[in-house]
Amino acid sequence: MNKKVRNIIFSVLLIIISVAYTIIVMKVDVKPIGPQNSLVGLATINKYFSNIIISNMLIYKITDYLGYIAIGYICIYGLIGLIQLIKRKSLKKVDVEIYLLACFYVLVLGVYFLFEKIVINYRPVLMGGLLDPSYPSSHTVLAMCFCGSSIIINNYLFKKSKLAICHNVFSIILLYAIIIGRFISGVHWFTDIVGGIIISFALLQLFKTVLYLCSKKEYKPSILKVSLVCLGFGLLCSLSIFLNYKFFNKVTIIDNIRYNEDGIPFPEVTGGVRGELGIDKNVNELTIDQYLGRSDSVYRDMRMLIDDADYEAIGGNRYLDGYVEGFEVIPLPYIIPVNNLPKEVGETYQGRTLFKLNVNGTYSANYEESMSIIEELFPKDKYIFLMCGGGGYAGMMKQFLVSMGWNANKIWVVGGYWYYTGEHDIKVPKIGEWQGYIFDTVPYHEINFYDLTKIRDDKKGLIKLSSRYYDIDYNEDYENYYTKAYEEAEKLYTNYDEQYDYANKKRAEYIDSLIENKESFVLVYHDYYDSCSAELNFYDLASEIMYKENVYFYKVDPDVYKLTSLFEDYRFIPGVLIIKDGKVKYNVDGNDNLTKKIYDADDWNYQVKLLEDWIKQFVVL
Repeated sequence: MNKKVRNIIFSVLLIIISVAYTIIVMKVDVKPIGPQNSLVGLATINKYFSNIIISNMLIYKITDYLGYIAIGYICIYGLIGLIQLIKRKSLKKVDVEIYLLACFYVLVLGVYFLFEKIVINYRPVLMGGLLDPSYPSSHTVLAMCFCGSSIIINNYLFKKSKLAICHNVFSIILLYAIIIGRFISGVHWFTDIVGGIIISFALLQLFKTVLYLCSKKEYKPSILKVSLVCLGFGLLCSLSIFLNYKFFNKVTIIDNIRYNEDGIPFPEVTGGVRGELGIDKNVNELTIDQYLGRSDSVYRDMRMLIDDADYEAIGGNRYLDGYVEGFEVIPLPYIIPVNNLPKEVGETYQGRTLFKLNVNGTYSANYEESMSIIEELFPKDKYIFLMCGGGGYAGMMKQFLVSMGWNANKIWVVGGYWYYTGEHDIKVPKIGEWQGYIFDTVPYHEINFYDLTKIRDDKKGLIKLSSRYYDIDYNEDYENYYTKAYEEAEKLYTNYDEQYDYANKKRAEYIDSLIENKESFVLVYHDYYDSCSAELNFYDLASEIMYKENVYFYKVDPDVYKLTSLFEDYRFIPGVLIIKDGKVKYNVDGNDNLTKKIYDADDWNYQVKLLEDWIKQFVVL
């Protein structure tokens, strides 16, 4: 078999192996072991290495920078081609190897973008709070392909040049620094690194084969031999690092339990129903007493003082009737929206939260201070032990923290206070048999939303993202302004009608100031709008648009509306104005069938419902 045929067969064989390996990773032993229960192939082996290797973002960043050097090879050979073009004054006289290298770069980048679109699995850690494609390790592919192709092309273009030899040695060092660094940084599954190596070898062999077929220059060193030498060197380095990794990270294994350098078992989720809640196998209600009182740790109970959910229906308690000594109470439902509770208990608190859940499963802040509050309450430089009533809130909190960039290996879901039988149980004093508890004794962190600054985004339209209900005022700033206006009126006037007229005038001035400042908002005016049943009929929609899209609602009665500058052009009452950048975009005008029904409706509750239906014309439900 001649060399030409051998190269072709070897190229095809490596391509088949890389495709087969990728399919195996997609289909074999697929389990939800990744962040946010993302699926990962060859889960058993990946979980094994993931338990050993702790994520290290410093090494990750170093390999990121080294990756830029490898990508810089494109510029080097692009410059070589440009110099040849200038000197030889013809595109035809530029070495064919340079053109083939350029095509190879395009192919490699094509493979890179292909796997960005076709997600095989996600990283074992969240990046910026988001799931990120992980297979194959893109840095491994780019480093091997760019550095490997550099070694190949140098032996065609420069042969025994000392500079080329030095460059080749540097490329080998850079290549393995990136691969090994990527592996021990813990940002990829083990199979991602292996997949990157296999795919890279296939691409490099294909490049070498095409060069052999198209180039007229002699290529002396065999890329296979060079590759085997490099691979052997890399495997030895990897094996050495792997064998010493436990020492570097001070991991101790006793009775098959891995302990960190401070003597705490690494987080490991238990099995069964408790495992679904994220409760830890080794640090839980039965063992937490061993880890209390540590200066390097914080202890957080995620329950509410009085929960809206009926936890008595599942044998629990909606009241915080006790807690474990050292734990401080921070209600999870004030931090993130709580969903998927057992049907028996119903819904918990559905009011304001520091963060909102986006449709893609990520979280974003509702207030400018949200992140700083979380960082203060859950410091990243300390170990964090989480507890609640049954374990669910604690598990949700860990998932949230990890999604926001916290180290999962420093957070334990201890489980539920309801099942705690240790020696540090502190009962909350009770007032009589049915009168409740004295919560003043509870170490409680209050989140006062009225002192926080809401984040307002520029939105091009009103879009309803879900049907979640928020128990809120439409705009507390406006209500506070109105209250102050009445206080001023009481000082200026003794007659109630005069006080009422003055307060209404001030409210109208507030609305006009929004127009002058080119604000975007929704103005609702209706005689009976403040009546309970009518307001509740409208509340869900108003709350949803305001909190999901940061578009403010202002409710006024017609007496106030008539004093605004808007009334001159928009006289239909009752009504709604949708205002964008200080200009009325949509309004109830009585000229269509729906608004005619609004005007003719005798039942004011039905009238408000029709106003709601009118707004829904301009909202994606």
